[in-house]
Amino acid sequence: MSIISLINQKSFNKTSLYCQIKDHIISMSPESGEGFSDVLVLKDEYRIELRFEWFDMEGYCAEKKYTITVDGDQFEITTSKLAWIIWCESVEKIESIKLKRQVFEVLLIMFAYLTKSNIESITMDFFTDFLEVVMTHSSGEVGISKRLGIRGVGVFYTFSPKKINQCCRKLALKPLISGFTKKITYRELNKVTMSVADMSYADYKEGGSFNFLSLDIGKHYINYLNDSFNDAYYSAYAVAQVEKRTTDVLCGRVESKINLTLIRFALMGNHEGVLPSSVLNNKNAYKEIKPKVKKLYEMFYKEALRKFAIFNESSLEIMIEKLGINSCDDNKLFIKSLLAIELSNSDITQAEIIEDYTSTLGYKSGNPQVTLKKFLAEKDALTNLIVKNTPVVAPDPNISKISKYSTAVGRYGFTQIMALLGWRESEYTFPNSAIHLFRNDDVVDQSRYPIRFNIKWKVPKTGGETKIHREITLTSYILLRMIQELHCSNDEQPMLYKSEGNMSNIFNIASKANIACLFGWKQFVDCYTPFKDLDEMGLLKESCSKSVLSEYEKERLIHLSELYKPSAKTQQLLEVRNKVKNDLKILMSSGVFEFNVKKQGASLINSYVNKTMTMDYYNIWVDRLSHEQKEYMASISLDQKLDRGSVNDVINTIKSGCAYPTPHAFRHMWAECVYRRYSGDVGWLIRTNFKHFGEQFYRRYLREKHMQTSEEVAKRRVVSSILSSHLESMKHDENREFAGKMDVFLRRVLKQTKAISPDEIGATLKEFAHLEIADIKANPWGYCMLKNRNQKRANCAVDGIPQRENAGIEFCIGCTNHLVEQEHVAFIILNVSNHVTTLKQPLPMIFKMESQRIVKETIKTLKQLDKNSNTSRNEKYIEEMQVAIDMADKLEV
Repeated sequence: MSIISLINQKSFNKTSLYCQIKDHIISMSPESGEGFSDVLVLKDEYRIELRFEWFDMEGYCAEKKYTITVDGDQFEITTSKLAWIIWCESVEKIESIKLKRQVFEVLLIMFAYLTKSNIESITMDFFTDFLEVVMTHSSGEVGISKRLGIRGVGVFYTFSPKKINQCCRKLALKPLISGFTKKITYRELNKVTMSVADMSYADYKEGGSFNFLSLDIGKHYINYLNDSFNDAYYSAYAVAQVEKRTTDVLCGRVESKINLTLIRFALMGNHEGVLPSSVLNNKNAYKEIKPKVKKLYEMFYKEALRKFAIFNESSLEIMIEKLGINSCDDNKLFIKSLLAIELSNSDITQAEIIEDYTSTLGYKSGNPQVTLKKFLAEKDALTNLIVKNTPVVAPDPNISKISKYSTAVGRYGFTQIMALLGWRESEYTFPNSAIHLFRNDDVVDQSRYPIRFNIKWKVPKTGGETKIHREITLTSYILLRMIQELHCSNDEQPMLYKSEGNMSNIFNIASKANIACLFGWKQFVDCYTPFKDLDEMGLLKESCSKSVLSEYEKERLIHLSELYKPSAKTQQLLEVRNKVKNDLKILMSSGVFEFNVKKQGASLINSYVNKTMTMDYYNIWVDRLSHEQKEYMASISLDQKLDRGSVNDVINTIKSGCAYPTPHAFRHMWAECVYRRYSGDVGWLIRTNFKHFGEQFYRRYLREKHMQTSEEVAKRRVVSSILSSHLESMKHDENREFAGKMDVFLRRVLKQTKAISPDEIGATLKEFAHLEIADIKANPWGYCMLKNRNQKRANCAVDGIPQRENAGIEFCIGCTNHLVEQEHVAFIILNVSNHVTTLKQPLPMIFKMESQRIVKETIKTLKQLDKNSNTSRNEKYIEEMQVAIDMADKLEV
């Protein structure tokens, strides 16, 4: 590598800077190489190889030579020499060779970025993009390439644009990067992590996992857990109660391992003929224990039915029928609230609630108002009928071993609570005594929800030991009480997990929330009914093309084909199934489902290094690790202790892009639910918990600083989901469920989308959302998808600025930003009813013009919805509104 002197042919290697760097490298005691050599190898507990020669290769040498000033003289030096100078300056106070390697890596990416972008300096215009490249790319001999996972946070601990800038200035060289402060760097890093990882930089620094459990996937998991929890709850409750009474069951026998095993076999209803060899010598004891266990099991199974079966949807329907009130959501919620009072120790009574609200309930013709006496009589009669007619079912062996059965079912419930509340993992330690019931004074919804529920408990991350009031919903409260009863917890113990071991440490949740939300995932992937149906339908179609199907198979194929017609909804379900199934093996290889520390993180890395990992898992790792990570792994000695940052970096790379549940993922999903709560197929989670509460209920949480990131992520995901649904419906649906002027805009734009692969489609939609959609707001009458362009044309704009806080049907209907789904129609009709009434009144037209505009726009929207969906579902509303318009015209004449 020749160095050309510009002044007096003085050699650069005679300068003080050159000598300082040579001495600096000697002080590092390198295994091989020296200052300004092509390759430098350093070793402590790690061995790193720094290939400075790469800087002179085509992918990195933005300038073939740089002119610098040292000791008052000018020199032309190669890119590698400049990299040596900047690297030595940057690592001067760094001891760890691993961190020195990270500085080197950033320099490689910086020079590659300058080369690829054909720029001399990374200014503010390029800084965010550069940081994204650092986070998502790795270096190699020919240049940088996209890495599969996101780089670990450690690389940014040593990254200092200011030092690089100062070094360039010392050399009288135009800075390669602006001297960005830490504040600016963190701000831009936050933008990048939000964009590429759906999390804040703060969460990224804490080692947050980059999973993509959006509502489109998560709703199916919660549906599965809800069904599984409800199916298994009564058997799990009975198992827990029997296990609590082992002393009574054993009748003086010792609580030995063998005797406890006999009880568990009895709980499963096993005949003594199938006992394992280890307990064959205890047949007589088993014959004596089994009937006692059976009697207790049946008694407690029925006790659970008596306590909670009446909250089922079918039971509420019967209750409403018996009370003579109209079957509607509002009345169901009212009855459910009355029943929930019995689960509490509150001073609020059913009598006072009935007295205050009985006149507001909608009654069937000729039925008297509900009284406390009638309510209690019908409730008791229905409860007795349920207990009598419900068969006692044995525990489901597919859920878990009987010894962990009640714990497993409790975890299903705990995970649902995480989805319903969206809190941090550390905040789920509250006992029942922390929950307080109070009367609802809000006139908007007090007849539906006469009672409200508050949890006064610690929020450790933001409030320390201070107890803070946080409201929960009726659905959450009932589920919490079911879980508490399942765990046999008293009112001072945590409700969501069993209090075992040291009672002074019962509020240390450790990893219980994370274990709970992962517990049912593998079963969900393998056993979720829609997934199994799609698998079966695929096999039947394949068999049909090869051979003749039996009559049963033909009927089954017809049924499944009708159930899963070609549509955007079915296509989305197929994509969810394919993703979670493909991801499962990857997640298993990364130890996500291993709760034994010996099978996690560092142990997995060692098994990869030592090649003791199964070949399937090993191949997954080879495919997903970056070149840089493979080099790092190759430098690890046997049984070497690994630092947490490196472990997180490797494991996060392996599972990058995979969908799986974590408490943090549920926080994002909760915020997404807020924006989708008026939408269509969003599953049990929204139907029962989100749809019936107003904006204020959710704003209280979303305004909190720690939820702001989740809200931004949620907005992007909702926009992405809506765009994706539009695109899929255009490809697969004869019946589309959208309307409004935003629908027209989206159809026109998305028709031009030529992307082929799912990745291309995702990238295209992401770019479109970024360029075209400024914000999204959920209203009962539709979405406001505010476009970046022409915001002054929004109906609610004042002086050219949208005033979306004033949102109402009169502004939104007919607005260029308005998007409607069929589920919004009921709210639209409710909100335009006054305008329809106004048109029928004998008033001068000048007083009816605004109502006429609103009703006409509503008719257009409903006609568009019917046309797109090939139905006439809204015809009756259209006819009624048209009658009102015609009447207004006649009255004017």
